[in-house]
Amino acid sequence: MRDDTYWEGNERVNREWESMSITDSAQSEIPSVAEPAAPRDITLDVYRGMLILSTVAIHVFSELNGRYVRGSTAWTFCAVVNTLLLYAVPGFLLLSSLLSISKLLKPYSLRDYLQRRVHGILIPYLIWSAFYIALMFRHPAERPSIKSLLVLIAIGKSVGHLYYLGLMIQLTIVLMVVALLFRKRVSLPALLLAIMALTLTFYALNRFYLHLPYVGSIIFWYIPAIAVGCWLGTDKHLLHDRLQRAIWLAAPLALVGITGYLPLSMQVMAQQNVNSFYFQAAEWLYTTASAVVLLCISLPLSRTKAARAIAWLGGYSMQIYVAHPFFLSIAVRLFHPKSGAMIVLSGIIYVVVAIGGALALARLFERVKLSNLVYGR
Repeated sequence: MRDDTYWEGNERVNREWESMSITDSAQSEIPSVAEPAAPRDITLDVYRGMLILSTVAIHVFSELNGRYVRGSTAWTFCAVVNTLLLYAVPGFLLLSSLLSISKLLKPYSLRDYLQRRVHGILIPYLIWSAFYIALMFRHPAERPSIKSLLVLIAIGKSVGHLYYLGLMIQLTIVLMVVALLFRKRVSLPALLLAIMALTLTFYALNRFYLHLPYVGSIIFWYIPAIAVGCWLGTDKHLLHDRLQRAIWLAAPLALVGITGYLPLSMQVMAQQNVNSFYFQAAEWLYTTASAVVLLCISLPLSRTKAARAIAWLGGYSMQIYVAHPFFLSIAVRLFHPKSGAMIVLSGIIYVVVAIGGALALARLFERVKLSNLVYGR
């Protein structure tokens, strides 16, 4: 996978589990009038916050990586950091699956479910696609043909980073089918075997028959993350217990995965040939396992002083995701040092401008009552 990889206000951090992904917020319980309110669990909000920070960092280090000579110390540093952060998209898909499956396992209105996805995903995807396409048409050399644009929009690839919303549109349909399979309790060993079988089957189909040009934009490429998310979300009351146990399996798998994935990824970025099967297997293992590890870490992190700030940031993940590349491009034009010694400073400036600009824009749309239309919330 080589596609590019994402604040609602404080009042929106308290959304219910049934919301979706980048746009999801963890469930809030309404306490009895006679009982004092218990502290709300913000584990998933913290997780979302760390994922959106990782997403912005991926784009920042990708931008920095393109400035340095391939093989140089600065280039290698940026390439390594970029590779280590590639759990972001699988992590968001895992979170979306976890939050959505708990609703889909109960009686639900198909009409309401689809309407909410259209409002929360499809409309923002089309609006932001139009925005970025309009920016492209300002430069004649970057103008794609109308036909190619329509094709790219239809497959969720209208503009680089928006492919995630394309994945979410596909996930909306896939989860309705997957929910039927999770109505019965699924054991972890059976789940892992099913993940391996389905993932390898789709890999073989694409490798020998389909030859999809944008395979990273196809939801079936993320079967491991989606399946694990569904398993974790089948019973939300067991989530903390499952996370406390999952860390002992996910952490070793992540270490094994990065041992194989990092050198292969470095070769790919250096434009060297690698065995595609070994590369993809290592990527699936590392990105899925590390996404689970990050979720496990979110549990103790949610009890720290930094938790509220990270959770608040996660509440704006959709707004940051769709708008941060625009503000990042502005930062790049205004500040572009060539020295490798400036990597850290450049990265900090880019992250602050990208996130700060996206937040300012989000607050503006909230003030003019357009946030629901533009962001779906």
